[in-house]
Amino acid sequence: MEGDVFRGFEGLLGRPDAKLLGGDVLARWSRKISNDSSIQIQASYDRLLQRETFNSDIRQRMANVDLQHQFAVGRHNVIWGGGYRWQGDTNFPMPLIRLVPAKRAYPLETAFIHDEISLSQNRLKLEIGSKFERNDFTGFEMQPSIRTSWAIHPDEFIWGAVSRAVRTPTRFDTDTEVTFPGVRLLGNPNFKSEAVVAFESGYRSRIARRLSMDVATFFNIYDNLRNTEPRGAPEVFMFFNNLNAKTYGGELSASYDVLDRLRITANYSYLGKHLRLEPGHFDIFGTQLEGNDAKHSFQVRGSADLPHRVEIDSAVRFVSRLPLPSIPGYFEFDSRLAWLPDPRVELSIIGRNLLHAHHPEFNQPLPTPPEEVQRNVYGRVALRF
Repeated sequence: MEGDVFRGFEGLLGRPDAKLLGGDVLARWSRKISNDSSIQIQASYDRLLQRETFNSDIRQRMANVDLQHQFAVGRHNVIWGGGYRWQGDTNFPMPLIRLVPAKRAYPLETAFIHDEISLSQNRLKLEIGSKFERNDFTGFEMQPSIRTSWAIHPDEFIWGAVSRAVRTPTRFDTDTEVTFPGVRLLGNPNFKSEAVVAFESGYRSRIARRLSMDVATFFNIYDNLRNTEPRGAPEVFMFFNNLNAKTYGGELSASYDVLDRLRITANYSYLGKHLRLEPGHFDIFGTQLEGNDAKHSFQVRGSADLPHRVEIDSAVRFVSRLPLPSIPGYFEFDSRLAWLPDPRVELSIIGRNLLHAHHPEFNQPLPTPPEEVQRNVYGRVALRF
């Protein structure tokens, strides 16, 4: 059993220092039935309070219970289970946003099954499975997947997968009312789940004793993505599901152990996309909410274990520009210096975004300033038991 209590501040629309207060408790029971079978039951409860002004806050409660059973039969390793989640919230009007109705509960029932089949002396594996859920917004949803992998040699591996996933609506999609001077944005009670069919593949190889490489590619087909259109009066807008998209890209990474205590890793990723609205429909934000992503990103990281139990990690990273709302590309530098006087004690100083005092990373297509990340240097003490 474990639990947490927290209190702090979080930036919300309309106020950057909204109060945040909450806690959670989790209990887990597991039992090994045999060498090939085990069972686990987990239950949790969470409470959260977000207070933006004196009489404007969000109160959330969530209770979960989950069961999972694993067993092996011949070449099959099966995991199945299910769960139930109850979530309720009460929202008091904020200066710009309110949810109607203010109080709502929305249960979620889930089940899943996953079978890993070992073939060809465990060098070839096939994984099939699906997740099922019944939610309070769209009803029944199914998310199947299939994955295969082949160990060509002990140091060479390829894999491929096809899967379907959904993003079920939230209260922001269905119940929201956002009010700016002269403009109202409404949620849609008939909002559908956003769906994606994902095709993935990858290759991994240890080229030399100290050098390894990974390549991964993907192609995704999205349906029923959210767009924003006029509804009735010209100044009233509503969420709909009239946007479709295709994304494609990949990631290339390499790791080189220069010495036994010095490693350098590098990775590059590319994201391409094509968004299309259904005929006769448009988006007042010009598909920006779904398409504002960096096309290129790159990072080089070095990690070293120095004498006297000293560790140092440093990374240089680059993210290319965001199109609309436009955010320029940037380089940044992160570093960590740590001393471990004991295996259970770590004293470290960490710096994030050290090249600039602050820089923008993202911006919503709303009349609000860009979200900026500041230079951050802090100390950390970690005790492990």
